[in-house]
Amino acid sequence: MHSRFLRWSPLVSPALAILAVSLAAPSAKAQSGEITGSWHFTLFQTVVQPNGQFEALATFTQDGSFIGTAQQDEIPIGPAEGPAHGSWQRRASKFVVTFLSILRQPDASLFGFLKVNMTLTLDPQTGQLIGDWSAQPLDPDGNAIGSPIGGNLKAKRILVDTP
Repeated sequence: MHSRFLRWSPLVSPALAILAVSLAAPSAKAQSGEITGSWHFTLFQTVVQPNGQFEALATFTQDGSFIGTAQQDEIPIGPAEGPAHGSWQRRASKFVVTFLSILRQPDASLFGFLKVNMTLTLDPQTGQLIGDWSAQPLDPDGNAIGSPIGGNLKAKRILVDTP
């Protein structure tokens, strides 16, 4: 078994080198102002419920898709929010994001949707995202219900830990 590995080991080193270069490429994009990749968000709610704060995780893909999830209350009193799906675009020096999350009742029946819009700026000094967000609950037909909420945010890129 050991001899089989030795026959393949000259091929493994170049493959690992190619993999290392391809994994390093996204960090080069980060330096040039791109937001593709995964981020840890801290959102501060300043509209409707001032001083509220929650955490979220999000991924921006190269083709303009957005996938995310937010911190949930252990026992939701109102509608609980599911994973987020949406799109993002670069507009001049800013990034705009729109996504939807499914809102469900405590019994898991459909309540509606939460439509979120964000405007983000990549801080060239820190590499962090900063910006504003607003959210509007929608009924199952997409009509606005209740009051919008919003605030500001910051986010740090999730990087690979090297052993």
